[in-house]
Amino acid sequence: MKKRILSMLLALTMIVGMLPMGVLTATAATTVTEVDSWEELEAALTSGTDGSYYVLTEDIEHSHEPGSNGHSTIYIRRNITLDLNGHKIVCKDESNKNDYTGKCESNSRTLFHVANSDFTLNDSVGGGKISFTAGNTSFDVRFLGYATRNIFSVGWDSTLIINGGEIAAGSTYKHYMSDGFHCSRDWTIVFQNYNGNVIQQSHGSAVTVQAGGKLVVNDGELSGRGMSAWRESTTTSRDEAIEIQEGASVVINGGTVIGKGGADVFDGNGVDDGLTILGGTFKTDKHDNFQVAGNSDMGVGTHGIAATGAYGDLGIPDSAWKNELSRIQV
Repeated sequence: MKKRILSMLLALTMIVGMLPMGVLTATAATTVTEVDSWEELEAALTSGTDGSYYVLTEDIEHSHEPGSNGHSTIYIRRNITLDLNGHKIVCKDESNKNDYTGKCESNSRTLFHVANSDFTLNDSVGGGKISFTAGNTSFDVRFLGYATRNIFSVGWDSTLIINGGEIAAGSTYKHYMSDGFHCSRDWTIVFQNYNGNVIQQSHGSAVTVQAGGKLVVNDGELSGRGMSAWRESTTTSRDEAIEIQEGASVVINGGTVIGKGGADVFDGNGVDDGLTILGGTFKTDKHDNFQVAGNSDMGVGTHGIAATGAYGDLGIPDSAWKNELSRIQV
């Protein structure tokens, strides 16, 4: 009988060991707390109990209206786990949009910052997602601002572990423009009375890893968005899915990392020394339309794309590949 029980325990141990990280949930010794509102989520992340396991039971939406001060970064200061549990966290910050002046201001916001702690993100059911977007302009607005909406940043002596879920920074808007115009580099109006569709992006990175911080990706999907050009110049500036600053560490064991809308997959001063790839899929997604400023897709605006069909770069140095993998670019 003892041998049979021992054999059963050994078999169970082997089965559990074969499960993906994202499938594992809280153990019996872990405090499990359900979260179903933005207020409860913020309280859990900022002042929860170390070692706790928080589970979303509802989709959560949070927004900041035009003309407001916008989102203040939530500092995660506890060693905790958040299970998306198949639900979505949707945050929209429209503070870049000023309905009174008819102008979209340039601003940058970060949703969460991991500070002196270890934070784990799970999605035990699948289909969970965190997204962060900005406000798009109305049809008669004369200027488009440069809005950046980042999801996570990881600070010194901190670790972010991603075992599942989708993390999507930024978004693309398509809307109709009436009597729009496009300015040249010297601000001379070279085209006006344009009527038609224009494309606008809010940019962002899924994760920025600062010096002394560490990111481990075991599963899930991370995407960044955005590519910019200064008017007719061929000089471009790209956002990235994962930014690796000097002195940071990033380990990719699995999952998918995508640079959308002309963004790179990886970028930053720490890519060459701080990136280790043991698995995963890496893609870039081109932007097929002009992103506009000055309200015309007839040419390049303040933050427009210099040419159609612009892909970002994978940004993976040879030193990052630690075993024989298929190097995928779609």
